[in-house]
Amino acid sequence: MTFRQCSLTQHALFLDFLSEHEDIFNTLFDHAIDTQSAYDWFYSIAYELLHYFYPKQTITVTSRDPNYITPAVKSKLRRKNMHKGRIEEDSALAKRIGEDINI
Repeated sequence: MTFRQCSLTQHALFLDFLSEHEDIFNTLFDHAIDTQSAYDWFYSIAYELLHYFYPKQTITVTSRDPNYITPAVKSKLRRKNMHKGRIEEDSALAKRIGEDINI
């Protein structure tokens, strides 16, 4: 399955980028020839930003996995297993995994 992992850090970086480059969207409407070209330009920029700040990840979820194992939960479980010896990070990640499962 393919999914996009979203974190607060990604959201903050995305919003920071938009606030620093708001002039890009202002010039879009100033130099637009017609509505369709403005839309095409905006769509291409938005699509590139989506892929840059929220890249796609692929993870395998099989029929043997329980129903509550989503691609995002499985990705977090794998990351938790990689953090051996980091007790604080593991406990924070385990808490987020538990919250995701209970939703």
